[in-house]
Amino acid sequence: MTHRWLSQLSGPWGSRAYDRLMMPSSFDSHLPRLAVLILAALLPTATVMAQPAPRSPTAALAAAVKTLADEARLIKNGGQLPRHNADFAQEFGQSLPPELVGSRLVRHVDRDPFVDAYVRWQLTSFDPTLPQMADRTFQRFLRDLPPMLESPRAREALIGEINAAIRSGKLSQRQQLALGRRLDGLAKQTRQTRTMNQPTMKLYDWVASQLPPTGARMLQLELARLSALVNAGWPTEVAKSQLEELFNASAGNQSFDAEQRRLVAEMTQRLVGHTRVYLAVARIDEGAVVAQFNDTGVYDFDVQRWTKAILRS
Repeated sequence: MTHRWLSQLSGPWGSRAYDRLMMPSSFDSHLPRLAVLILAALLPTATVMAQPAPRSPTAALAAAVKTLADEARLIKNGGQLPRHNADFAQEFGQSLPPELVGSRLVRHVDRDPFVDAYVRWQLTSFDPTLPQMADRTFQRFLRDLPPMLESPRAREALIGEINAAIRSGKLSQRQQLALGRRLDGLAKQTRQTRTMNQPTMKLYDWVASQLPPTGARMLQLELARLSALVNAGWPTEVAKSQLEELFNASAGNQSFDAEQRRLVAEMTQRLVGHTRVYLAVARIDEGAVVAQFNDTGVYDFDVQRWTKAILRS
């Protein structure tokens, strides 16, 4: 059959037709252009297929929490804080209802204090709103705020080590070198831990931004912040000074009723007796250790001075 068809191509035109038939197919030269055309035709369909279906707000929020928790664990293991602002929402790719995010970040996210603080802090980048809460609910919320990471300067082992060095009197050259390295490392650890406490501190700042500037709830929040500093062994002088100013500013707040003032005074009184000793300064002077220890405590005279203004109003 083929031979008969080819024989019909004899003659002037048939010879040229045969030659063209037996030449390499020109289809090969069109392959790149054809591939581009096919790809262009398929791209819209492929794009639609590649895009996942929109997530519900609840599912998107769960995904954001998981992503942030995983990120927080990596950060904690690395000992560095790459984010210094709440900016996760800018890269998440989906907006979330402010009320939904607000209701999530007032509750624990993780058992690890750092992970819990980091996730809740970054959730504030979605511009959430603090939910309306009854007084007891608000108090429970404050108790559930993540604690601060312990100051390396307040660890009992360190306090004991420095006290032992002081009792030893003049140290040998080798002991002085070892203690010098220990103090240099302590300074680095303190800076690092203070940085890693930023998520907790900034979460407190965000809550403060949601409250009236004076009155019962702002005082309760700042008392909770002071309590967190006390328990973790961080210096409290600045926080105590700011709290006293807030007590004085709140005295004339007409919405701050007598029952709320009594409750705030009781909350303040409960801070008395909680304290941590921490190493403020240590150095080697003429071969001997010189050190100064401070404590984080709140005392009766602090409480009496702070609450006097609100109780007499």
